[in-house]
Parts: sequence; C-alpha cells; structure tokens
Amino acid sequence: MSGSHPVSASGRDEEWFVVLPDCEAALAVAAALDPGATARRLDHASGRPWLIGHWDPRDLVVGSAGRTRVALVGCCPASAEEVARMAGRTRTAADLDGAARSLPGSFHLVASVDGVVRAQGTAFGVRRVFHARVGDVDVVADRADVLARLAGSGVDERRLAACLLFPAAPPALAGASLWRGVSAVPEDHCVLLGERGRARTVRWWEPPRPTTSLARGAPLVREALTAAVAARVRSGRTVSADLSGGADSTAVCALAVALTGRLLTFTVASADVSDDDAEWAAVAAAGLTGVERLVVTDDDLPRPYADILVPGVARDEPYPDIHLRAEDVARARLLAARGAELHLTGDGGDEVLHAPASYLPELLRRHPWTAYSHLRGLRALHAWSWPRVGRLLAAPRDERREL
Repeated sequence: MSGSHPVSASGRDEEWFVVLPDCEAALAVAAALDPGATARRLDHASGRPWLIGHWDPRDLVVGSAGRTRVALVGCCPASAEEVARMAGRTRTAADLDGAARSLPGSFHLVASVDGVVRAQGTAFGVRRVFHARVGDVDVVADRADVLARLAGSGVDERRLAACLLFPAAPPALAGASLWRGVSAVPEDHCVLLGERGRARTVRWWEPPRPTTSLARGAPLVREALTAAVAARVRSGRTVSADLSGGADSTAVCALAVALTGRLLTFTVASADVSDDDAEWAAVAAAGLTGVERLVVTDDDLPRPYADILVPGVARDEPYPDIHLRAEDVARARLLAARGAELHLTGDGGDEVLHAPASYLPELLRRHPWTAYSHLRGLRALHAWSWPRVGRLLAAPRDERREL
C-alpha cells in the first residue's frame, strides 16, 4: 500500500487506538497496524475492522443495535446496556450529539452508523483525535504520532518550534498537530468518515450562553463535579487523590471519599515557611472520614529538571511540565506502592472558576466602575505593580507583533 508503514504505537505498551472507515481500502491499513498481532480489535457491522489498538478493557464500553456500533473509550459511567440503548436510538451520526454533551466523564466517543464513522474527543481537549490520509483512505486516531508512523511522515519543525513557546504560542497554532500530514480535529468538532473513507469535521458543541447567576450556577457546578468524580471512581480501581489544602483538591477529595468510603491522599509539605498548604491539608483531612494520608517533603521527591536527558514515555508532542516529569514519576510510584490505580487531582479548578485577567480591558470600556473594583482585587491578590497594570490594560497588539 502506498504510504503505509507497519506501526505498533511506540513499542512501549502505551495506550492508543486507530479508527478505520467501513470500506475495502481500509483493510490494507488494518494489516499495517501492529504486525505482532497483540492489538485489540472491534469490527463494523460489515465485519471489516473498525477500532484497533491497545487499551485497558476496563476503559471500553461498547453497545450495538442493528448496523450501529457505539464505543466509549476512557472514563464514563455508562453501562454496556445503556450504550446499546443509545445505539438503538441512533439513526445518523448526528444523533449522538446529545449523548456526547450529556454523558459525564472523560472519554472518546467512536461510532459506526450504517457505514458512516464518527469519532471525537472531549470538548475541552483533554482527549483529542487526529486524522490523516494513509494510502487510499483517511484514518482517525487518538495519537498523532501513530498516524504519522502509518503515513510515513515526520515532525513538522516549524509547528514544533511554535509549540515550544508554550504558553506564549500564537492562538492560531494552539492545538495544531506537530506531525506533517496529520490534522488535529478541533476540540468542539467530531470527524466523520464516509463509506469511501473521506474525512470531514462537523461542530458538535458550543459553549452555553453566560446567563446563569452565581446563585443558580453554584449548585450546577456541584452536581457536575459530583458526576465527574463518580464517573472516575465507578471503575472499581483503588483511588488516590492530591490533597494540597486548596479548595479545588479538597472538594475532589471530599466527593471521592464520600463515594468510595476510602481514599489515599497525597500531600507535599514544603519547607518554605510561607507555604501553609500542608496546614490546610491537615485541617481538611481531619474533617474527612476514611482518608489515609501520604505526606512527603520536598526532599522525598526529585528536584525540578531531574533526569531531563533521560528518555521517558513516548508522546505525540512535548510534555509541558517536562521539568517536573521525574517528580510526577516518583509520586506515581509512591502511590502505586500503596495500591493506588487511579489518581485524582485538582488541576483545572482555577481555570474553570477564575476568569483570566484578559477580560479587564473590555470590561473597563463597557463598565468602568465594575472593572475598577475587579482590578483592585486582582492587583491585591497578585501583587501587580502599576506598570504591569498599565500593560495589561493597553490595547491588544496583533499576534505577529506579540510574538
């Protein structure tokens, strides 16, 4: 097959999957996947290969009805029976929009609906999908490097250079694939593969209008967070969680221990006298029943940039926290030694609940007194100097000049 190369992910047993269209031309791609025949495989109703890869069986739920197959890969509380009913209600690939928006958890949704394939990740990019032309068909995968190996393409050096500017990379390049010939599907889009193996993307999610008040919104956030934690602990794995003393990790721990009855928590007690996180973590733990604590100090963990030149787990793009990779590995090993199989963190709490300061210039033009009140609070919180405030409130510059 022209342009097809045998591939077995990275050869290090990482999880990956490839989604194939329901056509004869896709058989050659399937043959090039994992020559060692150790990959798992699911088929279309036609009997042709649909989903091939390496995944934990506990992270896959599949339901079928007639010529429709629906698979959820990742963390989702839906049962096989519920997914089968979902498949039974599906007449076209677009019918799955509602399910994709309403199901809690973090998962890929892959469907085969009477010869049309749909694949998507999460609306906020935690799980992503990519597509590329391989031989005579377009193929989808959750990892760009797997597609690049299939297509025989290499790294796009210009995009890689832009990626290494993180977090200052231009928005136009954010989320782009770093491999030539491999396209990233936008987070709010799904990719469809027709019967001839051609890919197109369709938007399935839009952010809700910001019309809900704080009083009405707070209970909704609680319900969503409760459902999200429940989705992750339902797998039956032994759960651990960060307990830093902050509101985000404390809330996650409280929900997790309430749902499981037992929780291993992880706290780093800093030697910095101005860092009181460990004190607040102790206060939080004292109010939770069923918590087993693992408390370490900075001396128990590797320093930043430790083992920076030692190859780690293969990824399809640079790891943003590469300077903390050795610490992440050490933490995982400590928790695994205590039996933990699934770890929860408070990451993302600030991003969800704290607005970025970039909203201030527009607010200043529309509602100056409200903006001034917000600015005073943010300036006190972050100890901003007046020159920095001036730069913040200045008119935005174009991306080329900013870069």
